[in-house]
Amino acid sequence: LEKVVNTLPPELDNLFEHFFGARKPGERRLMPRTDIVETETAYELSVELPGIGTEDFSVEVADEQLMVFGEKKLPELDENMTRVHQERVTGKFERRFDFPTQVDFEKIEATCENGVLMITVPKSEKVLPRKIEINVK
Repeated sequence: LEKVVNTLPPELDNLFEHFFGARKPGERRLMPRTDIVETETAYELSVELPGIGTEDFSVEVADEQLMVFGEKKLPELDENMTRVHQERVTGKFERRFDFPTQVDFEKIEATCENGVLMITVPKSEKVLPRKIEINVK
């Protein structure tokens, strides 16, 4: 159901990138966790984006893929403050999703509440079950 740019398990991917120097030591890939539920008429995605304001992410469609892009940033510090320890992961992220059936990209709806982005992707009417009327002669 999901096509993600990163196909390696996160632990292996982190080790590989750390070994070859693609990221700084201690820096981790930001990959928002996503649940996908299929109903009879749609796919419903729940993307965890805690601490990320709606101005820092976007939902887009291109080439029959649903994409979520964004960046998680640390709050700015006052000039008299110094960050002495950081565990929160920050940075840019990108998630791409393909669907096993035709969907209606024109009718996608997205809402964000309490740090969870909810995206509803309706299935195309072409693939929905429909009742055939029987004419009596």
